[in-house]
Amino acid sequence: MNISVRVVWIIALLGWLFAACGLAAWWRLREDFLRLAQRHTQKNGIDPLTGLSLRDRFLEDAAVAVNRAQRNGQPLSVILVGIEDMHGINQRHGHLGGDLVLKQLAEMCRENLRDFDIVGRFSSEEVALVLVDTAESGAQIVANRLLTRSSAHTVALPDGQQFEFGVGVGISQLHDERETAEDLLLGADADLALRRAARKPGSARVINGTPPAPAALA
Repeated sequence: MNISVRVVWIIALLGWLFAACGLAAWWRLREDFLRLAQRHTQKNGIDPLTGLSLRDRFLEDAAVAVNRAQRNGQPLSVILVGIEDMHGINQRHGHLGGDLVLKQLAEMCRENLRDFDIVGRFSSEEVALVLVDTAESGAQIVANRLLTRSSAHTVALPDGQQFEFGVGVGISQLHDERETAEDLLLGADADLALRRAARKPGSARVINGTPPAPAALA
């Protein structure tokens, strides 16, 4: 191999090395930017996965809504929506599957609320809703709508596999001026537990035929 050919190969090799280093540096910058954006979002009280308010911010907004309802003598209801068998979903479909379920649930909740209602991610597998100026009968309508929507949704994984997921709901209503937002959420959580105990818990299932219709709230 003559000198000119060697020079060409050396230049090509150096160019490839510089390109690889540049790509690695770009990737590190991208990861740093994403981490910074996530921290900024969390500081603002927003869950970066679902776009919903995080628990602390949700509780602050819920407390304001409860106080306003008590002052004005208006009804107010709380719904707690829990994903059934979230642990099993993560085991069978990975945490990506669980994340996709949370995203779909968050979107369903947003679609069924008014602009002045409040929604937030209450835990790793629960979303809480505050329905302003809404009696329990109205909350039951919203809850039934969420049950119906969740039964009609499927989650698609990148590998093409699809699965269903179920949700449970609990409802509580503001009764007197001594109640707090935390009291209402505890009531909704207790109602959710009672409803789950009264039936066989739903779970995420790989699609195989037509899914069963969800049980409506009484």
